[in-house]
Amino acid sequence: MISLALLWMACGEPHLADPLAPPMASVERGVEARRVGAGEPVVLEERLEWAAGWTAPEVPIAVDGLSVELLEDREEGDGARRWRVRRFALSGQNGSYFLPAASLRFQGPEGAYRDVPAAAVDFDIGVDGPSSDLAGLLSPPAEDPVRWKIWVLIGLGLIAKAIFSWWVWKRWKRWRARPSPPVPLPAPDVEALAAWEELQADPTLNDHARALGLSRIFRRYLERSLEGVLASTWTQREILQALKGKELDQALLARSKKVLSATDALKFARRGGGQAFFDELDKDLRRVIEQTRTQLEERPGA
Repeated sequence: MISLALLWMACGEPHLADPLAPPMASVERGVEARRVGAGEPVVLEERLEWAAGWTAPEVPIAVDGLSVELLEDREEGDGARRWRVRRFALSGQNGSYFLPAASLRFQGPEGAYRDVPAAAVDFDIGVDGPSSDLAGLLSPPAEDPVRWKIWVLIGLGLIAKAIFSWWVWKRWKRWRARPSPPVPLPAPDVEALAAWEELQADPTLNDHARALGLSRIFRRYLERSLEGVLASTWTQREILQALKGKELDQALLARSKKVLSATDALKFARRGGGQAFFDELDKDLRRVIEQTRTQLEERPGA
């Protein structure tokens, strides 16, 4: 059942088949009204349609006990098909009448032909329902009282199957929507050094872009490693003031100030740059990270 439900969910939008070509020939018969009053004629219409190059048969209309009068006979067509419409008035005594079914042969090129069935037509003049020997022949057979129960059971089974498939689909969708467990962040020093190495390896970045990247990396490291230092949003002065409150040694403070000042100078004043400039900042960044990690680990309760 689950595999059927998944197969049902995998189905795409329904695709309508291409329209079928019209048949080589067709016949339609019918009456304007199946029941008319006493003395009124029944109007019968017959439409024959066939492909160009074919020939339609000449079929007389005759009903026992009724006179037949041709009201209309017209033939039209276009480049691909032709059609002929005939209308007849059928008159006679009150009763039920029957135009039997027939097979009309259309002739095609090179001896081809097509036998097309013409449906039977029944109608009444001045009576309510069949009154001839044909009574009962056209009535549908009595419905089997057991058959409708079988169809009800089949319908209930299909409904139950649909509900079960919907339930399975909802469960599957809910399972798919479960959030993935969060991926733990790497240690601040590991994250900072990996980001800095990736930045240096990018040949498409100019000095200004490198300075922006180094500034973000250094500020994020300070923010993650030192509690209460919101380095990503603070100014250089606010960051240095907070670092002094962390009781870090003067060498570490000096190197931190150097990294912040150099990157700000290149970002905002376009001062500095070049390989030697970034090589020196690389040394300062690594020493700040190493000394910060060491000093924090040596503190009681770290």
